[in-house]
Amino acid sequence: MKNRIKNVAFIWITCALPVVMTGCSLQYEADVQAKAAYFEETSALEHKKENTWNVKSYTENIYSKIKPEQLLAYVDAKCLVLDEQFEGAQTINNYLLEYYEDRINEVRKQAEEGDQMIQNETFMGEYYYGYTSSEPQIGYLDDRWLSFYQEDYFDWGGPHGMPYWISHTFDLQTGRQLGLRDIIQNSEEELKDIVTKYFTELIDQDSDAYWQDALTIVREQTTLSSDFYLSEEGIHFYFAPYELACYASGFQEVTIPYDAFRLRAETAITLKNLI
Repeated sequence: MKNRIKNVAFIWITCALPVVMTGCSLQYEADVQAKAAYFEETSALEHKKENTWNVKSYTENIYSKIKPEQLLAYVDAKCLVLDEQFEGAQTINNYLLEYYEDRINEVRKQAEEGDQMIQNETFMGEYYYGYTSSEPQIGYLDDRWLSFYQEDYFDWGGPHGMPYWISHTFDLQTGRQLGLRDIIQNSEEELKDIVTKYFTELIDQDSDAYWQDALTIVREQTTLSSDFYLSEEGIHFYFAPYELACYASGFQEVTIPYDAFRLRAETAITLKNLI
């Protein structure tokens, strides 16, 4: 499933200052437990179900090769790792750990440009070091489904940093990542109507805080491939800062109860206690 802002957020370090890495790299091995060993275990997040998952952390100070004393970036990445009691755990863990490796590789791609800028003396003035972080926020977890978003943030100078949410919903039995088509039976047009209705209610509470075309954006960008995550309250749909309103307004999010949708039979069975 492709998330609307995934293409931007995946380039963790993009549109910012160049980054120069040391030669350090994560050498991931085939076995997921060996991979997870590269992450230091951290304290559990809120709402952890005992013995079902942990959070592993990878941090790194990144210095220039040309000017070794120059700190260019700090990486703080946290990864959710499921317990192997779930049949699909290994598939999910591999996917998530590779996701993090991809994010760090984006930093390495910027390193070459940073080296060239420093070597060619095309960078003028004081170099502001960058900061990137990522942490999972769980919305829903039972014996069958896991739904959460990665709360990503990068700050590479300028007036402020930039946050992104990257959502994931998995079938714990198969390890397959689920999209809206796997959860609801509604057509895309019906989905647009439902999501726009709830965002209309949100925007009407303080219409001056939103762009004039905010509802047009909601309707146009809502598809069966939209970003979402699940919770006990319903399906969450969200837009990042600047998409519907100014940066200071933060993420714009609505939670739509499950009974507002025509759920697939398997969804109804999985969520039977919440409907």
